[in-house]
Amino acid sequence: MDRAVIVLFVALGVVACGGESREGDDGRDGGADAAPLPDDDAGAPPDDDAGVPPDDAGPAPECTTDADCANDDLCDGTERCAAGACVAGTPLSCIVDDTCSPEACDPATGCETPAGDRDDDGADDCSDCAPDDPTIHPGADELCNEVDDDCDGAIDPGVRTWFADCDGDSHASLRASSATSCEEPAVDGSGCTGADAGWTDRMPTRRTADCADDDARVFVGQEAYFTTPVEGTLAEADFDFDCDGEEEPESAAAGECTRAGGSCRTSVGWSGEVPSCGEPGTFVASCSGACAPVTETRVQACR
Repeated sequence: MDRAVIVLFVALGVVACGGESREGDDGRDGGADAAPLPDDDAGAPPDDDAGVPPDDAGPAPECTTDADCANDDLCDGTERCAAGACVAGTPLSCIVDDTCSPEACDPATGCETPAGDRDDDGADDCSDCAPDDPTIHPGADELCNEVDDDCDGAIDPGVRTWFADCDGDSHASLRASSATSCEEPAVDGSGCTGADAGWTDRMPTRRTADCADDDARVFVGQEAYFTTPVEGTLAEADFDFDCDGEEEPESAAAGECTRAGGSCRTSVGWSGEVPSCGEPGTFVASCSGACAPVTETRVQACR
């Protein structure tokens, strides 16, 4: 037999034997019932997501420490980190020949002679508009005291002008006294004597002034009607409760009961002459089953 053919048969036999031995060196069957080998990557997150923050993590903070906010300019103060954001420092004030001079500050070395704080209120004497008064300095609460407490150049920014309101209806007359204050002034300074006297910050004008400031029923825009007059005014205007220069009756309609076919038609209003403001009259309030007027005495209300 050819030598090459013999070598080939021997090689095939070795391969066949090797394949049978792979069923398991311990003699167990490695067939379909054998447990699968564990996957080393099972349960691990995909490599693409590793280290990637969630979409809703928000923007990264501007800083985490004061050092993240520091710059090389000493003249603009010490920067600090607050809630992830850099906050600017307070610029330095320098003294040159007893005079405040911001230009004398060197960004690299600061002030040769920094400004002091004589009243120990936290504000240096150059930025403090009252360097000898610790209650007055930048950042102080602004009080209504005719003083610039916070050194912003504005005195009592919340001040208002108040006008005496003698009847307490929030409207003042054109002749009302006035006062300037952040808070409503004391009543005894208003010049009013009524029990409801006070002040209003609504400035009176010819269109908005109270035409009878001793009667709280009277003011511009009044919508109610009244049957008793305003005391102390002229007869032709003693029912002008809305200050429009006219007396408007609540009702000027005529009242009657009329038949229309088999029904009775009711017109509510005055029977006979329409009374003047504050005067009584006969008023048709309804109609009876016989279509007769049911009347009552009413007083004409006006405004």
